[in-house]
Amino acid sequence: MITIAMNGGKEPVLGVKDKPTFSDIDGHWAETYIEYCTSMKIISGRGNGTFDPNATVTAAEAAKMILTALGYDAAVFMLTGDSWQSNTDMLANDIQLYKNLEDISSSTPLTRDNAAQLVFNGLNAKVMEKTYDKVLSDGTISYNYSLGAQTLLAKKYNTSEATGILTGVSYNSDKDEYTYTVTDGEVDRNYTTDTDCGYLYQMQVKVLYKVENGKTTVYGIFSKDSSVLTSGIVGDITAPAATAEKVKIDGTEYKLSDEAQNIEVYEFLAAGTVDTLNDIGVYATAANKKVAYTFELIDNDGDDKGDALIVYPFTV
Repeated sequence: MITIAMNGGKEPVLGVKDKPTFSDIDGHWAETYIEYCTSMKIISGRGNGTFDPNATVTAAEAAKMILTALGYDAAVFMLTGDSWQSNTDMLANDIQLYKNLEDISSSTPLTRDNAAQLVFNGLNAKVMEKTYDKVLSDGTISYNYSLGAQTLLAKKYNTSEATGILTGVSYNSDKDEYTYTVTDGEVDRNYTTDTDCGYLYQMQVKVLYKVENGKTTVYGIFSKDSSVLTSGIVGDITAPAATAEKVKIDGTEYKLSDEAQNIEVYEFLAAGTVDTLNDIGVYATAANKKVAYTFELIDNDGDDKGDALIVYPFTV
């Protein structure tokens, strides 16, 4: 995964050595990848001339590989020796390598999906830049390290990033494509992809994309500082007053944004069609409310308060 990530998502042309770097990788399916990562100083084996290619990998071991891939020199940042794991964990937490992996231990083996999450987090981390100073009188060279402006994803994939609220959804059945409108302030931008991201409607999102030869390729649309506070059926909602700060859903109260009466209700009528209804108080008291429809209460700015109510038609 690290080899592919370091090569812009493509399978690089790799070879093997006449004499393998490690005594236990000759003929192994991962030999070329192991040699690549060794040459890039991302891995160094077990320290006894072996790599142990069939062993599991812990979160800390994988995090150390990703840190070195990002430019963190293992010796300079003390990722070797007795304290390598604690130093690795400290740096990994600082740059959010363990984001969305809070329930794991860095000492236990990674599952494939957690390994993929770790690599994805690494792609979204900034690259550590190495510069040097040379003293002309004696030729002495000193090295300096500082976080660069680019993420590994931007550097290796030439991507750009946009953020905003996902405010529009449309679907082209002829092309099997979705077009999403992302609003940042008063600016609307449209992004087309074959991936269904409708579940992110009214959430703060991050769009990763690349523009090449006039064509925009969307790599993904992801939630950013947004969440679903609760979900259920519309009949569980107790109507709040127009100026209420909370709404009761199935007996539990949830905070609403400061202007509660302006929290809008959006109903997905069909694929690619969204209808803006009215504020949550009016909707919950409407005589014709669809009690069997399901809903999600969205927090789109990370303050744990409801900002929008998304309603989905009842289906059998």
